[in-house]
Amino acid sequence: MNLEEFAGIITEKLQEKAGSGYQVERRMAVRNNQVMKMAVGAGNGTGPFMTLTGIEPYYMEYLHGNMDVEEAVEDICRVLGLDGGDRDPGMEAETLYDYRKIKDRIIFRLVSREKNLDMLQDIPHIPFLDLAVEFQLLLGENGWGQKAVMVDWELCRKWQADPRDLMDQAARNMLRLCPPAIVPVQERIKEILETCSMAEKVRKEQYDRMEKMKERIPLYILSNQREIHGASAILYPGVLKKYADMLGRDLIILPSSIHEVLLVPSDEGIHVCALLKMVQQINASEVLPEERLSDQVYLYQRGADRIVMAGESTD
Repeated sequence: MNLEEFAGIITEKLQEKAGSGYQVERRMAVRNNQVMKMAVGAGNGTGPFMTLTGIEPYYMEYLHGNMDVEEAVEDICRVLGLDGGDRDPGMEAETLYDYRKIKDRIIFRLVSREKNLDMLQDIPHIPFLDLAVEFQLLLGENGWGQKAVMVDWELCRKWQADPRDLMDQAARNMLRLCPPAIVPVQERIKEILETCSMAEKVRKEQYDRMEKMKERIPLYILSNQREIHGASAILYPGVLKKYADMLGRDLIILPSSIHEVLLVPSDEGIHVCALLKMVQQINASEVLPEERLSDQVYLYQRGADRIVMAGESTD
């Protein structure tokens, strides 16, 4: 069964479960970096938005034998609010258009400005270096991502808010809804090793190697506790400042993906050109197109409490 066939069956079964009160549609949805992905959505006419969720993650689980069609339908029903539970009041027009009721759900996400030019023309955003800050309403999540609605200019007009208002509110919300998380790269590798099948002696040798690497290369991962769009954490108030002050160094920021960045204490022996080449190569070969953030390298200057492009003047 190919993806189109799988999506067709899922849509039919969802419509059967939803009944005549909902319209279930399959469509191609524009994701980050203008990447088109197959999605399914459902609406009942009471709200201005149709909730969408991607089909491809379910299809991959189906291909790997981890989920059958009925299990996929049940989970999508839950995500779309078709499982008989109460409909999320945040999706109703009366709530969405009332800024006082919805403002605590506003979050921001950091995306590539160049790769999202068309989308950014139609939504409120704040340029940041070669990136852009966009805004969404967080309504929930499933195993593969967050259930969110993009904030557009219509919502801004209803709220009588501008992008700076959204940024101020979202910055407060992010620390509560998506708390930051900083862990050594070696700790993440250890977590992976613990799930691998290997002799205990070999595992211990790998752990020892990780500890020695930690002493030579103090590399850290910055994301959020959800590990979804965690690169946005570089803009959380005080997060980089606190960490840089603890180390007593400026920080080099390597954009691993939209979900996380790597932090390296700045050192005179570090060559920005080599780091740029590394980031570009990894983006091209290892990172999915819809998850790429930037080919640039950034520097957090703790004295000025600001992020600049690495190599820029510190004046």
